[in-house]
Amino acid sequence: MLFFRWFLVSLIVLIIGMLMLKPLLFFLYLHLILPDQMPNLKVNGLLEMDRNAIVLLDTRAYEEYQVSHIKDARWVGFDDFDLEKVESLPKDTTIVLYCSVGYRSDLIGQKLADAGYQHVYNLWGGIFAWVNRGQPVYLNGAPTDQVHPYSPGWGFWLSKGEKAYGSISQKKAPH
Repeated sequence: MLFFRWFLVSLIVLIIGMLMLKPLLFFLYLHLILPDQMPNLKVNGLLEMDRNAIVLLDTRAYEEYQVSHIKDARWVGFDDFDLEKVESLPKDTTIVLYCSVGYRSDLIGQKLADAGYQHVYNLWGGIFAWVNRGQPVYLNGAPTDQVHPYSPGWGFWLSKGEKAYGSISQKKAPH
């Protein structure tokens, strides 16, 4: 009985400790995995920008975008990304890209920079950091709590919002 009590208390302390350390672990994990080819912009930096003066591009899969996205974000995708999707943007446009955590958007950002776009930023921590900081996401112009976490493994880093896998519609991605 004493061992079970000790084990239960230890398990509770471990779980509470992990939950308290989760933001720090996310921060450290991102520093390990992100390519950091592009200038990073944190959530506060995006909040301080004039949203009318930037173009926000979502580089996630279309299924992820269809669940929710940051308000006014244009979907450009990752696997099927093509520069034709942004050819109407002047090269001096301020562009902020995001994905789930910032990996895919960083790589697309490098493609844009290589194509001559001059003001390209990666939202560090992606939509996960955005939602974890209590910022809204949208579906069909209305706020929603649902966020596509890419996969159950990546979903661990999404602390807020409702994890929603799959697509809410059967629409095919626009070309």
